[in-house]
Amino acid sequence: MKRLLFFSVLSIFCFTASAQNWVQLGNDINGKAPGDDFGRWASLSADGNTVAGGAQYNDDAGNDAGQVRVFSYNGTVWSQKGADIDGEAADDHSSRVSLSADGNTLAVGAPYNDNTGNGSGNVRVFSFDGANWVQLGATIPSETANDQSGGAVSMSADGTRVAIGSIDHRSQGINTGQVRVFGWNGNAWVKLGSNINGEAMEDQFGYSVKLSADGNTFVAGALYADPVSNGNGEISVYEFNGTEWIAKGDDIPGEQTNGNFGLSVDISADGNTIISAESEFKSNSGDRIGRARVFSWNGTSWVQKGSSIDGMGDFDKIGIRVAINNPGNIIAIKGLLGPGGATTLDGNTRIFKFNGTDWVQFGQTIYGQVGDNSGFGLEFSNTGDTISIGFPQSDANGQDSGQVRVYKFDQPLSVIETNQEFGMLYPNPTTGNFTIDLGKEHANVTVQIYNILGQQISSEKYASAKIISKEITGSIGVYFVRISTVNEGSKTLRIIKE
Repeated sequence: MKRLLFFSVLSIFCFTASAQNWVQLGNDINGKAPGDDFGRWASLSADGNTVAGGAQYNDDAGNDAGQVRVFSYNGTVWSQKGADIDGEAADDHSSRVSLSADGNTLAVGAPYNDNTGNGSGNVRVFSFDGANWVQLGATIPSETANDQSGGAVSMSADGTRVAIGSIDHRSQGINTGQVRVFGWNGNAWVKLGSNINGEAMEDQFGYSVKLSADGNTFVAGALYADPVSNGNGEISVYEFNGTEWIAKGDDIPGEQTNGNFGLSVDISADGNTIISAESEFKSNSGDRIGRARVFSWNGTSWVQKGSSIDGMGDFDKIGIRVAINNPGNIIAIKGLLGPGGATTLDGNTRIFKFNGTDWVQFGQTIYGQVGDNSGFGLEFSNTGDTISIGFPQSDANGQDSGQVRVYKFDQPLSVIETNQEFGMLYPNPTTGNFTIDLGKEHANVTVQIYNILGQQISSEKYASAKIISKEITGSIGVYFVRISTVNEGSKTLRIIKE
């Protein structure tokens, strides 16, 4: 017999006090075709209502020309904003993206474009005119062939400055690397200050780069620099004095040989807090678990902020992507492992908040499905309560088509009492298996199950559903089932496993 669940105000209060979770906003944004790799790069506006995603292997403009699409959120669904922005030619891999704070200016990097020589790369900047994306100024070319300019791009908050990484610039030999910063003068993109080049061959300086909000400070990674031993990697911070880029403090080295320190970087709005990680870091607790570290500027040097954050187990390789919010007190870190330490390339994103002393996990770990490799495309809204996450190997629209989702921190996650037909659970209590009755067929249904601590234990999406069979595999106790649809919104119901 079907039994609806009713509970007291007290039970609602108890749950809202304990359950604080990252909840997906709107629908999945899927890659257009198999193999697109959509979501390996993504960027989010300051208010969290505009997101851009890159698909480096999209073929609409030629084999692997690449493509960028931008979407806006209306409170219910994500809808495309303007037309697709395609690569200019085959093999461009046009997909590296960075949005301005208002979401109306966009930098797009194409590191394998050949306009100034084989693999030279370039960057184009676009402005939204209310209907479409219109290129702003001329294309910013590389300096020489092989530069791979645009492998990393970052815009200032107002969209008038762009930093560009060129990992194979060869000032000191192959893969020395370079960062250049350009400013918009109202008519053209003009280089600000001198080029900042890597120190030695193979450094790959500029593999990652991020600008502060005002565009006067940037942090960049040199993935294979040798500051201590072979291939430690390092990150460097530079500040613009109105004429030139001056080093802000000493370079920060990686802790281990070949640790990949500098693979990903991010910087707070004021340029005084930075994050990077060593995805290949090994410790006594695991092989290649990865390690992330945050540093703050004390006026004269960079000092570590809080403890180092290690991966969850062998081969988690955290730090392939990292992000930090504008105030510098919330961070996100990508890992590879799935639930329970599964090595099935689900991917994971963990988010941490600084409590004044150390970093503590903020909400649940967000996992992909098997093989999704989730956790790319990490970028916060201004405050850090909204985040974009890429799932580049999602098969939602064909193998490795890719996907981008946006999540918002839901505080509190409240339990709704209702006798509406939408979202009935039975039997309740259950021994494990139960049924969700939605009353009628709904499209784009998401069902998430949380334990009493507010930790997500499962999440599944359905293209269309009316009756859904689920199972709680955990121990006996109280669980919460969150049901979300495009038309009905979301509701959370309690269920008891006996």
